[in-house]
Amino acid sequence: MATATLEIDQTLLQTLQAQASNLGLSVDALLRKFAENKNNELALSYDTEPKATQLTPYQIAKAKGLLGAVDSNVPNPDSPPIHTEFGEYLAKKHEDEKQRFFVLEEIAEKEGVTPQEWVRKNCPDGKDNQGRSLSQILDSFSVTEMTR
Repeated sequence: MATATLEIDQTLLQTLQAQASNLGLSVDALLRKFAENKNNELALSYDTEPKATQLTPYQIAKAKGLLGAVDSNVPNPDSPPIHTEFGEYLAKKHEDEKQRFFVLEEIAEKEGVTPQEWVRKNCPDGKDNQGRSLSQILDSFSVTEMTR
């Protein structure tokens, strides 16, 4: 069997050596494991420390007593919300979507179907027979019309 010579970057070699050492293998044995592994179950890590010593962000926050320290449901007058144009835009879009869903529920209820069934029946390709999107259809109904 012929052997090939391959140049390996020094950083990669150090990583391979550290990974092999962590697993109790030689670099050759580690490389054979990588070559034999068809499902890519082995992952090469650039960390030289064993994973068992590393803490997750959750573990760090818990150790520092940061979890549960603040109840976000209680307003803090020292930290008022910051209103931005983009935030206001997102809030408006969210309100519009809630309104559309309310209208969709009302329409579907009047026809005796679920909202999902109504959409499948009336907008099978995302548009109705007039080419309007679901949002455009729902926007054409007013809430006052729906509650009558």
